[in-house]
Parts: sequence; C-alpha cells; structure tokens
Amino acid sequence: MPFYEPPKDFKIEINYDVYQTIGVALYTGNDGKITPLKLYIDLPDSSRITVAVDGIKTTKELKGRILFTCVATLHGRKQLFDIIYYKEQGLWVTDKIKSY
Repeated sequence: MPFYEPPKDFKIEINYDVYQTIGVALYTGNDGKITPLKLYIDLPDSSRITVAVDGIKTTKELKGRILFTCVATLHGRKQLFDIIYYKEQGLWVTDKIKSY
C-alpha cells in the first residue's frame, strides 16, 4: 500500500548581491491571480520611493517564484521593472539600485 509523501520543500536562495527586497501593494483576484499595483523601493541614500504600476507586460511562472515585468512611469518616462515574488519566502525583489 503506497503512503502519502508530501512534496519536498523547494527553497531558492536569494542572491542579495544582485537583488534587493521591495514592498509591493497588490490586488488578488477571485481566481488567485496576483496583480502588483505599487512598488516601494528603498534607494541607496536610505530614502524610499513609491512607483505606481501602469500595467503588467508579462507574467512568468518559474520554479518557486513568479516573474513580473511591470510598466511604470518614472520622471515622465515609461520604464520596465522586473520584479520577482519568491513563494516560499513570501518576499518580493528587484534588481539592486546602485544610484538614483
């Protein structure tokens, strides 16, 4: 008789030399779909900016995480931001900002 074996936890290590954690305000639909609305990004000078997300260009399911490519207007210019949600850790990250 086979026994139930729970799935193995798959925890991906986050490389903090490349990524920085961010805050994300989001909307979760009835179907569980996540839609980021605002990004809260800490800058190297210890200040924080809030970036309103104009839209989501792509969403890609990866092993243990979800990659969103967001479109946002910053300083009057449309820009793309890649943000990643790590499911196991419950953390949002983006590429580390070296200067602003």
